[in-house]
Amino acid sequence: MAGFSSVETSYHELAAYYDLLINDEAAQERYLSFTKQHAQGKEVLELACGSGTLAAMLQQSCDVHIQASDLSSDMIEVAKETYADLPIEFSCMDMCELEAKNEFDTVLCFCDSLNYVVELERIQQLFERVYDALKVGGVFLFDSHSVTRLEEFKHGYDENYVLDELEYTWHIISEGEFIYQTLRVWDDSVVPTYYFEEKHTQRVYDPVDLIRMLENVGFRVQVKTDFDKDGIQEGEKQFYICLKEE
Repeated sequence: MAGFSSVETSYHELAAYYDLLINDEAAQERYLSFTKQHAQGKEVLELACGSGTLAAMLQQSCDVHIQASDLSSDMIEVAKETYADLPIEFSCMDMCELEAKNEFDTVLCFCDSLNYVVELERIQQLFERVYDALKVGGVFLFDSHSVTRLEEFKHGYDENYVLDELEYTWHIISEGEFIYQTLRVWDDSVVPTYYFEEKHTQRVYDPVDLIRMLENVGFRVQVKTDFDKDGIQEGEKQFYICLKEE
């Protein structure tokens, strides 16, 4: 579909509104619990950290050293300002260009951030670079949209929120392997009303293909569906627990 941006140009104006409109506290608690259950060691890297909520929750509840990065400089500025009192190292980075060797015990990439990488070759590159960045015994934890979401959004899906002087609409539709999202925000607290629109594209990958790629890199892979169901099942997301054994 024409006009839909890649992740490189998204989350610009949205960054200032992200936590208010999109962030899901209950989901973040589940992500935190999943991370604490499967993470290793104290050196943690979160890729695609967004506004930094999960990194902050992990920092506040565990004895860890966290580096957190995101491709969106706007999101990183929000994270730095919001969590200035925490010792988290925030930086702007394309996760597919990660350069580190045997540095981390745990690497995280959640909230379907992997699906914003729409080229298979870049997914392969990401897996290879994360493997190199992990210490032996380290773990890569990430999630990805289930293929059932393509059918769910085939005929379109719409949500509308009104929060005081803010209105937010979200349209989602799938086509082939891709999910297209259009986000619109009206802020009536600004005169004249401040309006912006962002369009995001995601690609949904077959979990069998992801597992094969991960194993080819060298990971031992365990899969959960929707946090705690064993294996690949119907659900919204698959969660991958990828161990670097040697």
